[in-house]
Amino acid sequence: MNKRNRYSPREKLEILLTGLSRSDGIAEVCRHYGISTVQFYPV
Repeated sequence: MNKRNRYSPREKLEILLTGLSRSDGIAEVCRHYGISTVQFYPV
C-alpha cells in the first residue's frame, strides 16, 4: 500500500518558507508535514 503524499508547487513553497522561518527547526516542520528531512534538503 502506497501512502505517498503529493504536494502542489504552492504547498511545497509553503513548507519551504515555513521551515526557513521557524525557530524550532527543520526536523519539527518535517514531522508536522509528514516528510523526511531528506525530502526537505534534496541533493
